[in-house]
Amino acid sequence: MKFKKSMLLTILATMTFSLSSQATEELKYSIVTEDKRIEVRDYESYVTASVSYDSKDLYDKKAFRTLFRYISGNNTLSQNIDMTAPVIINDSTKIPMTAPVIINQNEEDSIFQMSFVLPSEFTYESAPKPLNREVILKEIQKSLKATIRFNGFMTKRAIEKNTRKLTSWIKNDGRFSIISKPVLAGYNSPMTLPFLRRNEIIIEVEYK
Repeated sequence: MKFKKSMLLTILATMTFSLSSQATEELKYSIVTEDKRIEVRDYESYVTASVSYDSKDLYDKKAFRTLFRYISGNNTLSQNIDMTAPVIINDSTKIPMTAPVIINQNEEDSIFQMSFVLPSEFTYESAPKPLNREVILKEIQKSLKATIRFNGFMTKRAIEKNTRKLTSWIKNDGRFSIISKPVLAGYNSPMTLPFLRRNEIIIEVEYK
């Protein structure tokens, strides 16, 4: 318990400093259509650095730390890499330790994965290669995604409510088909007041 608390405090302090000391680059996209809090976005391709574990305990202890070491110079170029948003988490846990994040809420997932999105200046070929074999680089192709934004805490009720609203909108709009499970995205430091937080449900779609 002491280890987990100390790790949490270290991560929160690191993220708070990173987010407050510099402008954080976010994934680039253009808006295809919007309706109040809902947007369909055309995302550009990007590169991620990921770690995956089949043990929740290993994930909690190693995921963030391993990736943070990679961007802090544990790579073939000994190069520091700026943090970007979002940090992507395919994980059945409810509360993330970092911000911003994307969380897969599917309880059936048995692999716990965290990914850092690399700055847009990097391609798969030019990105510094990890020295730790647990860190895997991957290029994510351009994609179309429907999103809904909400504020406050990422409670189960808020997630379910907004997921239903987004999936209903996609169905009623009629132009798109759902091709992925919903994920949750957060774009703020954990220190941000609830009413100022930007949270999103994101679902990949394609034109019918």
